[in-house]
Amino acid sequence: MRIRALLVLILAALEHNVYAQRLTLPELARLHAPEPLIQSSVSELVVVPLEESLAEADSVVYGTVAKKADSYLSPDQMNIFTDYTVTPLRLIRQRVNVPSSTPGPQRSSPIVVKQWGGHMVIDGVDVTQVNENQPSLTVGEEVVLLLAYDRNDKKYVLRSPAWAFLVKGAKITPFVKRGPLERFEGMTVPQFEAEVQRSVGR
Repeated sequence: MRIRALLVLILAALEHNVYAQRLTLPELARLHAPEPLIQSSVSELVVVPLEESLAEADSVVYGTVAKKADSYLSPDQMNIFTDYTVTPLRLIRQRVNVPSSTPGPQRSSPIVVKQWGGHMVIDGVDVTQVNENQPSLTVGEEVVLLLAYDRNDKKYVLRSPAWAFLVKGAKITPFVKRGPLERFEGMTVPQFEAEVQRSVGR
């Protein structure tokens, strides 16, 4: 009898969890009101050599994080996204397969980098989505980013935390300091650029 009751409770909990996953953020906010709603995600972190990342990246940009826009809901209202404006200081690499109608970033033209997660107030409720493995872009910081171009949004995205490097005192620090990325710690931007060009066979 106890086992049957326990199974019923487990099934009820699973059904509740599945039901919650189907709700939009505004619907969840109303259910949680007035308490804040926080959704945390831990994405799989696979660190690969630079050569493999460059094969997927459309651009490699050295620039300054100039602006953080207000977070916004996805069209299905299930996710929060935040856009960051990055002012390029140097375009390290641009893949030739990016269409000419969507040219790669130039020094004088800021680019928009879209990241999953952020904070919003929905119907008076604080709603936050955060990826524990995702690098935090901070306004004013210099960064080197490997970026993929989203042709639907016409924005760039970081497909992996391993695609981001912080630049401090003209030295590079990987956001993910492990495996094949450890060797980039302390490199200058020109040294990193030379590594990129060597990796792509130039």
